Amino acid sequence: MSLECASGDGVSSNDGAFGRSAQVPDNGAVNASAPGFVSKLFEIFSDSNRRSGVCGWARDGTTIVVQRIAEFERTVLPHYFKHNNYTSFVRQLNMYNFHKTVSALVK
Repeated sequence: MSLECASGDGVSSNDGAFGRSAQVPDNGAVNASAPGFVSKLFEIFSDSNRRSGVCGWARDGTTIVVQRIAEFERTVLPHYFKHNNYTSFVRQLNMYNFHKTVSALVK
């Protein structure tokens, strides 16, 4: 299951996912004017050490994938948010116009 933004970019997962279009600077820096949640999303999915085998970008680079939700809840969410509830994370993604899409393969 995955989600896609109205603009066409997506985030996906074997069990759940979300996406939203955003322009990423060539140097990989997060836009200072981006909302905190969006900046954290970029950090989460750009940190290859933290996400190895748990979550990552799809091969096309426009979709994020969460392979292991339970581990994502236990190891990733508490590092970036005040909770470890995947459902709350999904709710926030929906608030930023993320939508489910067809699952995508991870890089």
